[in-house]
Amino acid sequence: MKCSNCNYENDKAAKVCKKCGTDLKEKSNTKKGVNPLVIIIPVVAVLVLILVGVMLMISNPVKVYKNAVTKLGNGINNKADEEGKYYTAKIKPTISGTGQKEIEKLVNKVSIEVGGSYNSKDKEMVVGLNTKYNDKKFLNATVQFQENKLYLFLDDIIKSPIKMDMDQVDFDTENADSKAAKAIVNSYVKAINASIKDEYITKSTEKITVNKKEQDVKVYKLTLNKDNYNEFKDSVEKKLLDDKEFIKAYAKVNDIKENKAKEEIKESFKNAKYDETISVKLYVNGMFNNKYVGYAVEEKDAIVKVIVNKENNYDITVKYQKVTVNANVEVTESSKGSNIKGTGGAKEVTEISATEITEALDNIKKLDAYSDLNSDIKSIYKVDLGSLIDYLKMSLSYGYMGLD
Repeated sequence: MKCSNCNYENDKAAKVCKKCGTDLKEKSNTKKGVNPLVIIIPVVAVLVLILVGVMLMISNPVKVYKNAVTKLGNGINNKADEEGKYYTAKIKPTISGTGQKEIEKLVNKVSIEVGGSYNSKDKEMVVGLNTKYNDKKFLNATVQFQENKLYLFLDDIIKSPIKMDMDQVDFDTENADSKAAKAIVNSYVKAINASIKDEYITKSTEKITVNKKEQDVKVYKLTLNKDNYNEFKDSVEKKLLDDKEFIKAYAKVNDIKENKAKEEIKESFKNAKYDETISVKLYVNGMFNNKYVGYAVEEKDAIVKVIVNKENNYDITVKYQKVTVNANVEVTESSKGSNIKGTGGAKEVTEISATEITEALDNIKKLDAYSDLNSDIKSIYKVDLGSLIDYLKMSLSYGYMGLD
């Protein structure tokens, strides 16, 4: 062990220096280790500052709104790429506040399934409607457009599809341009984002129910009123009119010249007058990722609120004065063409005989939900559906409907 006084190298076991007698324990190891807190505290402080900065950045109301608008624009463009897919929405509505409890009870037993697809390349469009009453199958219908004809299918009611010529309907695929359509969406996104100001938005918290669980969420509320609406509108208009790509795309999609496109845009903004106050709320949760869980649009006596429970499942609330309609909506998709029906045996309306219509009326009575629906209508309106159907059949037998 080296002596700090004379630098003599002593044995490790020595307590004093053999050369000068200096106490080795007292002089050696005078250098203490570095306190870990000296390093940890500044590092933690820096990390906290970074995290706070990130939180402030991602929680900035304008940034949150711009992200939402961008996400909406991307969603529209992505759906455009999925043309031909069949989307189905299952809807279970409930209504209250009408002051007519019996009618509310009737409506609240209805569930609806609406589906549709559009394919401009194959010039096909399909819209389907399936209904249930009291969880029992009721009326199902499909409207299908192809080869310039519209076909109506009434499942379980009439065997033959009903066809109508639709020569006046034109699926204009030559002028359809997905790139131009996307350019229009992107230009609107940029114009809106560039026009949103800090003073339009306030931040608060609110309790909402998501996936049947109540939770606290951040609320970013954008308010447009008679004082700032025109400012916002004029800003969006100016940015669109200055956007050459937007004008070009708008003209291409509408098959008009660019000068005409500018005139149409100016006219549309000129007519977009608004004297009331409208608020758009964004519901956001999560500390850092700002996950959007819904939105609400509020205007005077009307509110529309959409809550995202999970992907493709939504709770929708529509209020107008005292009336409230709630609905859960579940969206699914299927592959292209899987819902196209065969059109063999289709008939024009004038080709359907009185006998076929009579059979169709009888088939209504065979529907699973008919008995429940008839019973409820009789109790509320004192009207028997069976008697009404029999009257229609009797009218047919006398030729009152002009059918053979």
